[in-house]
Amino acid sequence: MSTLKKHNTAFTESLMASFGFVILISIIMDIGVQLNVWRIVAVSWYQLRSL
Repeated sequence: MSTLKKHNTAFTESLMASFGFVILISIIMDIGVQLNVWRIVAVSWYQLRSL
């Protein structure tokens, strides 16, 4: 069990920068999608209100 924990720790430490980069890209993409969705909702609400 101890060797498995050491292996996991070494694996995580060696890929920490990659994990951080993936998380950062994921957050940036999420913000972009959320802004796009809110823009579509706002335009739809504005058009519905003007009818």
